[in-house]
Amino acid sequence: MGKWLGAFIALAVLFTPCFIVVIFVGASHALIAFVMADLWALLGMYAGCLLYMGVFISLGLLVSVHSSGAGVALARALVVWALAIWIVPSFAPYVAAALSEGKPALMVEANISRTRFTAEREGWAEVARFIRDRGWGEHEEANWNLDWGTWSDAVPRLQAVLADEADKVALAAFSTEVMRAQLAEMEEVAARLKAGHMRDRHREVKLGQMLACLSPLGPLTFMLTDLAGTGVAGEFHFRAGVERFKGDLVAYLHRQLAERSMWEQVEAESFPYFTYRPEVEKAGAEVLVYPLILLLYAIGFFLAAYLRFARAEI
Repeated sequence: MGKWLGAFIALAVLFTPCFIVVIFVGASHALIAFVMADLWALLGMYAGCLLYMGVFISLGLLVSVHSSGAGVALARALVVWALAIWIVPSFAPYVAAALSEGKPALMVEANISRTRFTAEREGWAEVARFIRDRGWGEHEEANWNLDWGTWSDAVPRLQAVLADEADKVALAAFSTEVMRAQLAEMEEVAARLKAGHMRDRHREVKLGQMLACLSPLGPLTFMLTDLAGTGVAGEFHFRAGVERFKGDLVAYLHRQLAERSMWEQVEAESFPYFTYRPEVEKAGAEVLVYPLILLLYAIGFFLAAYLRFARAEI
């Protein structure tokens, strides 16, 4: 216990002033809106770093009591350190990916793109038949090639060359209904594929986190990044915000189609914009599990070292 406390106090005395400087710099920086929640987050990081130090001091004692001399202890400590810091955290995501099921993200995006391309082809086929039935096929704008863009680009071009106002209204009404059906089909398929993909990724990430926590570096990293709002929880929060924005955008397009104003200029005031606010304060309950893991590591390694020392012949 004396060796453990001596090493811990020595490291804490070196680390604490550095951390105080970090708080001072963050609080006084002109570009950082430092609030009380940031201070609590930093104090949580400080506590996590102290626990991390305690884990490796206990691990060092455990290696030491199983070694016959200082040289052997140093060599074994380096091997254990490399295993805990490099190998386990680095390979945990790959092992989790190998054990998990689900299609890769590129395959999901390819399926979504294929569905959208098919829907666009079918939509243009319907609009093209409508144009031919109305006798507008002689216009160059009516012979739209989808390789140039989406077929919705052709509608305002064709509207501009039609002389009769009733023809313009009829074209806008029919193309709007086709686009509404096309948009609904695309979004339904895309939402289903993305939801399944996100469920698979959630399981894979959770498994990767569990495997990474076999190393003390895992819980420390997850704790610090979650407190800062830049970790796994923050990433999922950001992705959820993106999906909400996409939903708002689709709802906006549906309203435009319902009002038959799809082909008119977009009003900046009514257009949905993406906003993101990190919810760092909501990470408290989820973060608590990581310092508990570090505490268990520190106590477990220390007790194992003590039991080995107590049974040794002196």
